[in-house]
Amino acid sequence: MSIYNNTKTAVITIAIMVVAMNILLWLGVFDSTKNYNSAEVENQLRVEADAGNSESQNKLGTLLFKRAKKDNGDYSDAIYWFNQANKQEHPFAQMNLALAYRKGQGVAIDKEKAIELFYASGINFLRTNVPDSAKDSVYNINRINSIHPLKRKLIDAIKQYESTQ
Repeated sequence: MSIYNNTKTAVITIAIMVVAMNILLWLGVFDSTKNYNSAEVENQLRVEADAGNSESQNKLGTLLFKRAKKDNGDYSDAIYWFNQANKQEHPFAQMNLALAYRKGQGVAIDKEKAIELFYASGINFLRTNVPDSAKDSVYNINRINSIHPLKRKLIDAIKQYESTQ
């Protein structure tokens, strides 16, 4: 009887998801026929990034980073855009830079710099009300140095944040 109920629940859940996706397609939330031109996307991101938009700077950095990784190429453009967004305290750009420093992708391996950036990203995730990503920063610091004082400092900041919510 239990297997029957589990199977029935799974089938109903899948059916609901299919109906929901079709409704979203019908409403135009997803345009399955649109072919995104990556050059157009990159050009638009460059315009917005050049104008100082930190979100576009991080997205452009991510696009260029993935391209460099795929092509075993030069990460310097990606690092440049992550740094631009970092100057504006963009937490995802700080995390992306930290990962680059941890792995030595586009920059020399610098574990201390990576920890500092993970800490900064964690604080900025809290500032932007994204505490789960701040916890990811703690995890990443822990992977480098489980007893680093910035790990404890970030944990304390998360506890303080959670106590006010």
